[in-house]
Amino acid sequence: MPNQRRTEAAKRVRRGTAEPRWGWSGVAPLTGPQLSASDIDLPGLLPGHQSSDAQIIGALCDLGAKYHRYLHQDEAGPTRAERMAALRSMVKQFDLLMSWLHGLPEDLRLQLSGQIARCAISAEREDDNFQAYRGDVAAVQQIAEAAGDVEHIVHTAPTTHDAELMADLSDAAQKAAMLLSALDTTTAGTIVIDSDCPTLEIGADVDIELFDVATVSARIERLRYRVELVLARLEQRGGPERCEKPAMARLAALRPLSPRDRAACDQQPRRRLFL
Repeated sequence: MPNQRRTEAAKRVRRGTAEPRWGWSGVAPLTGPQLSASDIDLPGLLPGHQSSDAQIIGALCDLGAKYHRYLHQDEAGPTRAERMAALRSMVKQFDLLMSWLHGLPEDLRLQLSGQIARCAISAEREDDNFQAYRGDVAAVQQIAEAAGDVEHIVHTAPTTHDAELMADLSDAAQKAAMLLSALDTTTAGTIVIDSDCPTLEIGADVDIELFDVATVSARIERLRYRVELVLARLEQRGGPERCEKPAMARLAALRPLSPRDRAACDQQPRRRLFL
C-alpha cells in the first residue's frame, strides 16, 4: 500500500509558478573597488606593517572583488523552486527522447547504430564524475546528429515515415542538448559533483550490431538518473527557498562600533599585524 501511494504521488503533475533560470551563470568578473593610500588610514589601522602601502591596497582590492563575486552567487542565484523547475523540464525532455529512441523499428535502430559507430564518444574513459557527465552529455548531441544523418538517407519514398521518425528523434535530442547547455551553473555543478554516477551498464545480450546505439542509450539513461536524483534531493529539502547568505552575514558583522565599544577596544593592547 505505501508503495502504491508513492507511485500515485509520483504520477501527479506538480504545478508550480517558478520558472527555470536558463542561462544563469555564477561566474562573474572580478571587479575590484578603486582604492588609493589616501582612502585608508594605514598607519592607524596597521601600525608597524611591513608590507608596502601598494601591496596592502592591492590585497584589499582583491578581497573586495572576490566579495562582490560571492555576493553575486549568494544573492542573484536561482531559488530552489527555479532549480527544480529546470530539472523537471529536463526529466520530461529525457523521457520524450527515450520514448522516440526505444520506439524505433529495428531497421532504423541498425542504421542509427551504424552512424553512431563512426564516433568514438561512447568508448572514452571515465576517470571521474566529470568525465562521465561530459560523455553522457555528448551522447545526447551524438544522437541528434546521427538521427539527422539517417533522416537524410531515408528521406525518399517509400521511407518518408522513417524520415519523420528520425526527425522527431533528432529534434527531441537537440532540445535536450539545448536544455543541458542552458542549465544554470549551480544546478549543473550539483549534477556533476554531488550526484551519484553509477557504472555504465549495457546488457550482455545486446546484438553486436546494436551495441553503439545501446551504449548511447545507456548514457542518456544514466544522465536522466542523475538529474532525477538531484531533483529528488531538492524536493526533500525543507527550509527557505534560498540557501543561507554568508556574504550578508559577514556584511552585517561589519557594522560600526558604538563609542563605548570603540573605547573598550582602544584600551586593549594592540597586536602587530604582518601583511
